[in-house]
Amino acid sequence: MFTPPPNSVLTQTDHWRINHNLQSRVQGYLMLSTLDSNAYEFDQLSHESLSEMGLIIEQAVTAIKNAFKPKHIFVSKYGVEPGNVIHFHIIPIYDWIDEMIAADENYSFIETLYDPNLPMKYDAADYLLFIWRELTEKAHQSGIDPVNIDESIQILKNCLS
Repeated sequence: MFTPPPNSVLTQTDHWRINHNLQSRVQGYLMLSTLDSNAYEFDQLSHESLSEMGLIIEQAVTAIKNAFKPKHIFVSKYGVEPGNVIHFHIIPIYDWIDEMIAADENYSFIETLYDPNLPMKYDAADYLLFIWRELTEKAHQSGIDPVNIDESIQILKNCLS
């Protein structure tokens, strides 16, 4: 089970820990992980953990909104196999990410998927693919400076509800 460095941890409860993603170039990109090293699916979490989960996600989303004013925040679940416990990626979406997707020819296929009757040009899957591949896995090639983790965590702690 991954244990993040202390400076990247926003908060920890009896059942969950939230830390800033260490690789991503997206400020406020958080990871919420269960502290139960045997939980890979929802039905393996205790009732107490499940009850706490909603509250801590709400706190994280509110802190990101207040701190960084993104246009959207997506929450997605990961972790389905031993060694990779249930965890969530809490990802703020900023206008500059839209601009990067539109300018990247490797993602031009997304334009063909867009339904002009929908209010958003990109959906959660589009954002997750781009952010994970280009701003996390290949972050060093993105041309964007690394996120100052210490500063981001302090800003978020000041905004926790």
